[in-house]
Amino acid sequence: MLQKNKKHASEKILTKQFWRFYTGLAILLVVFGCIAVAISNFFQYAKKPESFPIRTVIVDGHLIHTSQQEIESVVLPILPTGFFTLPVDTIKQKLLQLPWLQSVSVHRRWPDQLTIQLIEQQALACWEGQSLFNTRGELFTPPAYQCSDKLVKLVGAEDQSAIVWMAYEKISALFEKYSMPAITQLLEDDSKNWQLSLPGVTVFLGPQVNFDRNLQRLVNIYPQLVKENPTLTRIDMRYPMGVTVS
Repeated sequence: MLQKNKKHASEKILTKQFWRFYTGLAILLVVFGCIAVAISNFFQYAKKPESFPIRTVIVDGHLIHTSQQEIESVVLPILPTGFFTLPVDTIKQKLLQLPWLQSVSVHRRWPDQLTIQLIEQQALACWEGQSLFNTRGELFTPPAYQCSDKLVKLVGAEDQSAIVWMAYEKISALFEKYSMPAITQLLEDDSKNWQLSLPGVTVFLGPQVNFDRNLQRLVNIYPQLVKENPTLTRIDMRYPMGVTVS
């Protein structure tokens, strides 16, 4: 009889534990369900542009060729999407389509701020009078731009822009080393012959096969040529054993 009572008591304890467990689980599920609904409702609310509007736009960058109007024409139509749904990548890509912009960084700042950092292209040389080389040797073409006389002019076949740029970099480095005047123009003609211009002096370097040799010869003899020929205007280095000047 005693064993039966113990067994019955054990069953009652197990039943109570069972119901406590499942009651606790049910309450926990209800709590999580309420949290999920609250989160869902918040995100639905946050997606509405009027809920978290962008109130401040900060543009940082030293801009010379890119106007405020150009930037506003890209950014302002997108701002009404609101803070959480603002497509920052879209803004970045659209700004990079402006011809003078080289680098764009766009970030949201809680609770209502958009920051835009801009870096403009820095032109180092003109290409065929229409396009420009930036500091990385990349071509870009601003609309209705006229090359400044302060920029070196690079000329060559359309598919030779990279070759001409590399030649210009090589010449610039060598001329700086030897304290030579800065070149004003570098040209590769249809016959693959090279010609460069210094202030008041035109230099014929000859074909690509002799480019490096003639370039080194030029920096070696140029100071003496200028000293001996104060009115020097032309140096022809296409001869294997010497040069002609006039």
